[in-house]
Amino acid sequence: MGADLITAVVYHPTTKKLDWDAGAEALKNLSEDDTNLNFLENFMMIDCDDDGNVDMEAVRDWLSSAVGEVKDSIEGYDRNVNSYRLLDHTIYITGDMSWGDCPELVDSYSILYTIPTVAKAIGFTIED
Repeated sequence: MGADLITAVVYHPTTKKLDWDAGAEALKNLSEDDTNLNFLENFMMIDCDDDGNVDMEAVRDWLSSAVGEVKDSIEGYDRNVNSYRLLDHTIYITGDMSWGDCPELVDSYSILYTIPTVAKAIGFTIED
């Protein structure tokens, strides 16, 4: 068995500064309707009560951690993240080798696509 390179990408207009506080506020107000829960189940175990209601507080806490990892990788130094400027956008690419599991930072970048309202509030370009 060999290793595979797995990558994820996020980007934003170069003229727009990322607003992590706006993302945190959007995350506080996140509802089930704002989240692609079917896709998110690929990344986390989603708890439901006996009536099938999702524990959104637990989902928000978990998503907050993932968004924090993305922020730290962009504002700090992470050897698995490269940034490029192309056509008036700043593009962040992360990736790492996988031996059957997905690198954690790749998951965190991918998770932004499950919460477009939060990603857009931060300033990322997310296509609907």
